Amino acid sequence: DQVIVSYTNGDVFSISLNNGSPKWRYRLVSKDSVSLPGFIPSSMSTEPIINNDFMYFATSNNKIIKLSLDNGLAAWE
Repeated sequence: DQVIVSYTNGDVFSISLNNGSPKWRYRLVSKDSVSLPGFIPSSMSTEPIINNDFMYFATSNNKIIKLSLDNGLAAWE
């Protein structure tokens, strides 16, 4: 069992409900897309939809992402 947490810095974490340790981390923004000044990190802009072993959500930089709940890897963006 896990809980999914999204931070405004662009990180999405899966945290174990059993012991509180991180299971995986997904970054909504790559290092290549960061530029200063005026950088605004991406964040989840919708409540995620859980279907089978995947999580679907939209981001503040206009992407729709499908993540594996098992390992946090993007199936598509």
